[in-house]
Amino acid sequence: MEDKIKYEKHWLKLLVEGDEKAYKRLFDLYYSSLVMFAAKYLRDTDLAEDLVQDVIYDFWKQRQHLSELSSLKSWLYISVRNRCINYLEHDKVKKKYLQLNGEAEADFFLSQIIEEEVYLALKQAIDTGEENQCGDRLFVGDNRRGCKGL
Repeated sequence: MEDKIKYEKHWLKLLVEGDEKAYKRLFDLYYSSLVMFAAKYLRDTDLAEDLVQDVIYDFWKQRQHLSELSSLKSWLYISVRNRCINYLEHDKVKKKYLQLNGEAEADFFLSQIIEEEVYLALKQAIDTGEENQCGDRLFVGDNRRGCKGL
């Protein structure tokens, strides 16, 4: 057990120093199991693969700051779990926004159709010189209300 801890610390040291062979070993050793772990959260293997690749890449970018890790495996699994949770929360917010926005867009679309139909009906009535119920002709800017003599 102690040899395993020494080996992992040595391996982590190589990773922090930027050893590409150590990084490839990290990828080969953990990638598949991390993808299966993420897929349980996400229920989407392709998305899980992308997310795990992002976590492993982020490890590479942050490697100088991770020299004090006590367990590389724990860090990877916790990072994948957190990334999955963040993705799911973001996706939930995005779906809610799209749903609300979709409803508002549908209301806006309907009001635009009604406005256009009213405009066309008024324009047609004015162009043809139709009379209102009182026998008065309709004109643009005619703001008289009601019928005379009623």
